[in-house]
Amino acid sequence: PPIQAVHELLRTPECPFHRDLLIEDHADHQRQRTDRKQMICIRIAGQVEIVVLHRTILAHGSEGLYPQALLRGQTLMMHIPAKADYGVRALLVLAESGEPETAERLAAVQGLPARFLGAILNDLRRAGLVVSQRGSEGGYRLSRPASEISLAEVIRALVGPLAEIRGQRPEVTEYEGAAENLQDVWVAVRSALRGVLEHVTLEQVATGSLPENVVALTKNPDAWKPH
Repeated sequence: PPIQAVHELLRTPECPFHRDLLIEDHADHQRQRTDRKQMICIRIAGQVEIVVLHRTILAHGSEGLYPQALLRGQTLMMHIPAKADYGVRALLVLAESGEPETAERLAAVQGLPARFLGAILNDLRRAGLVVSQRGSEGGYRLSRPASEISLAEVIRALVGPLAEIRGQRPEVTEYEGAAENLQDVWVAVRSALRGVLEHVTLEQVATGSLPENVVALTKNPDAWKPH
């Protein structure tokens, strides 16, 4: 069936999303047991807009296999992929350590899969956030002081823009009629994310000295409740 062909394509090493899917697989299995086909759909919707997947679902149906939100063509919002979570946690260890650390050591400290973390650290190195050195004292270290690296910079380096609508940045979306003001809402959502992630550094997280406005958000009991 066409939907099965899409799944098989996503699972091949040649697929550009193959490694990210494997990382998410590990995280999902660590969290809970979920239908594998459903996990694939959630991950794709959360990280990358794959139109062919959505169109195949809509055209051929998949009752009982996919979340109803996706069957309506919606994309899950504010999904922090495991790749970003793992990367931030590894950098926090480097911020606290102040010394070069191997991928194996970072993985052990945070309970992360070493082989995936090595690939993530390579991405962070290419983005200029860490540097690597060889030898007996080799490993990874931050390229700049932890006080100069924001969470937003790390997330963008690993998974792209903080907020996208159907694969587009909010400012380039266009709506008509009753939805013409929707763009303003999406821009506001991105601004809210930036208001936290661009103003929280690795040093602040590692030392527990979060900005007052971020602490204030966590003091609201409703912030801890699922909606």
